[in-house]
Amino acid sequence: MVQVFPNHLFSRFFSFLYRWKISIFLLFVLSILCLYPLSFPALPNFSYFDKFMHLSFYAVIGIGAIIDYFLTWNTKIPIGKFNKLALCLIIFGVTIEILQAFSGYRQGEFSDIVANSLGVFLVWLFVKFF
Repeated sequence: MVQVFPNHLFSRFFSFLYRWKISIFLLFVLSILCLYPLSFPALPNFSYFDKFMHLSFYAVIGIGAIIDYFLTWNTKIPIGKFNKLALCLIIFGVTIEILQAFSGYRQGEFSDIVANSLGVFLVWLFVKFF
């Protein structure tokens, strides 16, 4: 009998999920917060609070990835691997903003993409120099 999905494919998939559990969980939570029509209480009277939150969420996801890597391999994440991860996070942020623009109940903004990318960039600086 021919197997449609070889066992090694499943083991690699679940191994990936286990290694990056914090990052995947944070991305899942962020996706729900960004795409589900939620009603939030009024934001604080701080003109850039929304951009600060975008920057913070993506910085936390980047830090989660650093923690995931350290817990799995017990070493600091190499900058080359983090470069790939950072690019994936930026693409994820752009995709979320595009989906929000087409959702009808959320707005996608270029300034949100910049704030998301800046959050990833701050974590990149941390990885690069520390």
